[in-house]
Amino acid sequence: MSKATSILPIPVKRESFDAILAGTKKEEYRAFSPFWISRLATMNDQGEIESLREYDIVRFRHGSSSNSRMMDVEFKQIVIEEYTDEPEDSEERYGFAILLGEVLQTENV
Repeated sequence: MSKATSILPIPVKRESFDAILAGTKKEEYRAFSPFWISRLATMNDQGEIESLREYDIVRFRHGSSSNSRMMDVEFKQIVIEEYTDEPEDSEERYGFAILLGEVLQTENV
């Protein structure tokens, strides 16, 4: 019995969608916010990040209609990046980088 494919859905703007589709953008960044922490990491009982999640596919969508442009891209890895040019107590000090592989499938492109 094979395991189900795990998919990380991410809405993106046109510029990011086009760059990922063209293969020139190999990372997608997300804020270190409660919303993205819950989707990209697992927490321990003390509320600290225990591990970063793994997915099979990142599903990018540009638009919100049923015929929006969409593509599935190979998921490589999630890393936490520190932005040292931000103040140490700033919410923008850390962020997630989602490393991408090849475009696997497109729809309405």
